[in-house]
Amino acid sequence: MRIIRFLATFLSVYSGSECLCPVESKAVTAVVDESVTIQCPYESTYTDHVKYWCRGQRRSTCSVVVQTAGPVTRDRTVIREDKVRGVFSVTLSELKRHDRGRYWCGIEKSGRDILTAIHLDVLQSGEASASTVEPSTAAGQQESETPGMWSVLRWVLFCMMLLCPVVLTCWEMGTQWSPAPTGWTNLSTCV
Repeated sequence: MRIIRFLATFLSVYSGSECLCPVESKAVTAVVDESVTIQCPYESTYTDHVKYWCRGQRRSTCSVVVQTAGPVTRDRTVIREDKVRGVFSVTLSELKRHDRGRYWCGIEKSGRDILTAIHLDVLQSGEASASTVEPSTAAGQQESETPGMWSVLRWVLFCMMLLCPVVLTCWEMGTQWSPAPTGWTNLSTCV
């Protein structure tokens, strides 16, 4: 019975860890030596939560650049929060080509943080015009990093959880102690 409870708990906690929901991902184009501001809206439920800006290809490995609960400025990056409007904004100034890549607007919460992917492309002047993007993410939307692996693992564990009581019942029915001198007697077989 403990195994069944463990599997049920495991599936309820980890099955949503790699949500297959559509992911809000925005592209931002900016120009070298200029600034760009990204606005990250949030629901009023998260007004008192820590907001942050992190960089990295995957949500699980992104490193926090700035956050509202600590230094709000780091190198050329500034984070500001407008709790009345329910938005925090991140400004990157004096952009360089090496600043391009994937960033995340993040909100700390128990369980998995709420993250919205932002892909920043930094071009030489004349290649394109800069843009400011306001990602509109729904609370609870999460990035799907490796949906194949988690989908398979989730379903394997789900099947194991369903089969476990059946196997245990069959085993208990098939091997019960009998007072007869032969010891263990197979009273029934499981179909």
